[in-house]
Amino acid sequence: MMEAVDATVRMVARQKINPDDVVRVVARLPESGARTVNNRHMPDVNIQYILAATIVEGQLTFEAAHDYQRFQNSRVLALKEKVQLVGDAEMERSGKRFQGLVEITLKDGKTLREHVINCRARPENPMDPEEVEKKAAWLMEPVLGKKNVDQIIESSRRLETVTSIRELTSLLMIR
Repeated sequence: MMEAVDATVRMVARQKINPDDVVRVVARLPESGARTVNNRHMPDVNIQYILAATIVEGQLTFEAAHDYQRFQNSRVLALKEKVQLVGDAEMERSGKRFQGLVEITLKDGKTLREHVINCRARPENPMDPEEVEKKAAWLMEPVLGKKNVDQIIESSRRLETVTSIRELTSLLMIR
């Protein structure tokens, strides 16, 4: 699913997409992956919701992916109804387990298309240390605050010199 999400994020980053202009969204995943994420009752594993929320909000945040209130948002639900998931047998046979192709058709007839194989953070496409730090900060800052997160990242850079793990774990406390 992450490859389809990445494809959608790339498209909305390149071009502002007005959700009211979307006629249809078709997401293709290998069959085995499609079965796992098809219209589930949890926002973070429901591809229809995730793609609709990404288009409506113009980005995907951790909060949006896990927020049950947004999961019921009328704008997102309206767009979610236009998202079709296709379990693609050819993708399944290709041997590329992690891939997703998304096509967004707009009212003006234009179709946006993005195909992603092995998105960032897969073993086949690892993130560099700076990307890992940025993602960690993005996930932790809403809970721990920027100051603590900056200190956690700095401490992790010099982990071999930390004399006591208490120094690091104290930064993980919610204050």
